[in-house]
Amino acid sequence: MAKEPEIIEEEKKIEVGEKTLKALIKTVETLQESNDALVVRDKKREGEIEMLKNISDKGRLSKYEDSQKGPLIPTAKVSFWNDLPILAWSKGKDEVGFRDGRLTVNQTIKLFLDEGKKEPKEVEVDYLFWAQNTSSQSGEVVERSENENGQYWTMQLKDGRKIKLDIRFINAF
Repeated sequence: MAKEPEIIEEEKKIEVGEKTLKALIKTVETLQESNDALVVRDKKREGEIEMLKNISDKGRLSKYEDSQKGPLIPTAKVSFWNDLPILAWSKGKDEVGFRDGRLTVNQTIKLFLDEGKKEPKEVEVDYLFWAQNTSSQSGEVVERSENENGQYWTMQLKDGRKIKLDIRFINAF
């Protein structure tokens, strides 16, 4: 079946004022910029969808991050006690047992708090009280480092403060 030839109509000419023409050009440019932004967003979403298809556990996530030459999520959480960042913690007392037929529990935790001094402040608190009264803040990972003692991340909090933490103590709560 042969395709019918297109009928080309002669273009009508109209007069447009200079202001109207400039407004039309500006509108077209704005639409082009919006379209470019949408294209970039769509490409980013396609990458995220592909990433989600390829990962289903932490091992695969790590492999994906390595292949992308950068961290997937550049934020983490820092735990706080009485508005001071918790740099580390360790077990204090751990006395659990039966006494006179009753279960007794005496558990504490040692917290190492950042007061902005060279040495952290050490506080020992009841474990359950600590677990119920700890808060957290998200921060941006601005630096990653490693030495013989382990891996460390420098976090920048929303208030601009920077805290260097052992990665074992990040995302606690």
